[in-house]
Amino acid sequence: MKKGIPTWKVKSQISKPVIDTADIAKWAFIGIGGMNRTGEYAFYDIRNEPAGDGTLVIKSLKSNWEYRIIGGRDPKFLDERRTLDFYPT
Repeated sequence: MKKGIPTWKVKSQISKPVIDTADIAKWAFIGIGGMNRTGEYAFYDIRNEPAGDGTLVIKSLKSNWEYRIIGGRDPKFLDERRTLDFYPT
């Protein structure tokens, strides 16, 4: 060590796998989302979870209530409160 200059030994870096576009296509991601007019409930869909399908998630924003529907798509609230319309895959 030179006087006044700290030095550290760097361990060899662990090699990480290379990510290509085929890997990215397998990742789950958030699709569309929305909320009812009163702000009590929200929904969003998780695409590619499970692999090759999707999951519609409906949540209460005022409690811990949550409901998941595998294969649900194109959701929309039909009224101000709690009616959610969606299509199964």
